[in-house]
Amino acid sequence: MESDTKTDKDEISLLQILNVLLKYKKFIIISTLSIVGITLIYLIISIILPPEMSPLPDIYKSSALVLINDESQSGISSIMAGTGLGDLASMAGLGGSGISYGKLAIKLLKSKSIVDIIAEKIDIAKRYNIAEDSIGNKRKAILGHLITDFDAETSTLNIEYTDYDPEFAKNVVNQFVKLLDKRFANIGINRKRIQRDQLEQKLIEVKKEIARLELLVKDFQTRYKIFMESGYSDYRGVLPLQNQLPQLAMEFQRLQRDLMVQEKIYEMLTPQYELLKLTVEGEGQIIQVLELGEAPDIKSGPSRALILIVIAFLTIFLSCFIVFPYSWIKAIKKDTKKY
Repeated sequence: MESDTKTDKDEISLLQILNVLLKYKKFIIISTLSIVGITLIYLIISIILPPEMSPLPDIYKSSALVLINDESQSGISSIMAGTGLGDLASMAGLGGSGISYGKLAIKLLKSKSIVDIIAEKIDIAKRYNIAEDSIGNKRKAILGHLITDFDAETSTLNIEYTDYDPEFAKNVVNQFVKLLDKRFANIGINRKRIQRDQLEQKLIEVKKEIARLELLVKDFQTRYKIFMESGYSDYRGVLPLQNQLPQLAMEFQRLQRDLMVQEKIYEMLTPQYELLKLTVEGEGQIIQVLELGEAPDIKSGPSRALILIVIAFLTIFLSCFIVFPYSWIKAIKKDTKKY
């Protein structure tokens, strides 16, 4: 019984809703057609008018693709990792935090230095009707048309610029690529110099450590009369003499091990340092341009058909939203008059 009653109530509610919609169908249809008609006229005008005067011009997107030679390691640690001696790097205190050149590239593209150069080159104030002295609005206008996306998996950076003029969009995006390449060229040279200075400093530290360990080993040999035929640098193990404690042998092994590690680090760093001295300005490119921007012949937006459909559905929804409260208020007034 309760289930039947509930079903009846649901059917009555649906019938009431349908009844209200049918009762005010003219209002819904007329309002929808009116708004859609006005929107259609607006869209037609936006097509007829020149792009620079149109309230809704066709937008074109020019894009450039750049390969970022990103690094998970930098400085001396990257050099040592490349030789398969990453463990030695950490033992020697050479580890460094990685630099994401992809994220750095995005920050540089949106930096004031690059954006201001672009604004000056393309006369952004005249282009977007901005006051000449309004630097903030100039930057905002450019960044509003700039789109950047870095794909970490492929290490590629996509740079896009949108405008109603495809040729203009192409020129701007290529200017961004050119300025980014220039900035990274300077960063690359500086990075090599920093690595050279780091290597030089580390070589000095390692050399001092080797000298200190050699003195300790020699002093240990002299003190405890431990002599090896091949010399301490080639020694691979020590067995304690009868009149010595095992602890002495362990201490000697530790000194030998530390000395061997420092010698290995020195041998590896020396040729790298000499190479860096000769190739400070021979830094490999951090970015490589895969594709420059082109003037697109197909618009990227707006979709006027989609706008028209969305407006139509919104108008229908809003009309129904207005009808139901109006019908409810009208019914209440009618009941009030009866009493």
